[in-house]
Amino acid sequence: MDREALSDIVFFESKAHQKNRLFKAMMWLCGGFIKPSRFLILSIFLWFIFSMIFWLSKSMFVINSLERVLTLPEAFYFSGITLTTIGYGDIQPLGFSRGLCVVEGFLGVITLSCFVVSLVRRFVADLK
Repeated sequence: MDREALSDIVFFESKAHQKNRLFKAMMWLCGGFIKPSRFLILSIFLWFIFSMIFWLSKSMFVINSLERVLTLPEAFYFSGITLTTIGYGDIQPLGFSRGLCVVEGFLGVITLSCFVVSLVRRFVADLK
């Protein structure tokens, strides 16, 4: 049996034992923590959504000591840096976008940590 078939079996077995619909939905979304591609796709989706929010909201940011709105490339850059919680400090949010940055950073820590967990689970499953 190949690795992909084994991970599908483990995923469906873990999903079958859950009675809560919300938990079943989360297991499907996350791939039972054995499908790293789901977390990678979720991270890219969050990066894109938050970039669009920062760009379309026209909220003010401090860039090189000037207050202005972000251009689209700056929004993608800022969102990627915030999602990965690097935070260089070259772009500083003002107003309600500070709260959005906290939410994005929190979601980034969760999704990228789950990505690492799913990679480790996949690696450990290969060793068996």
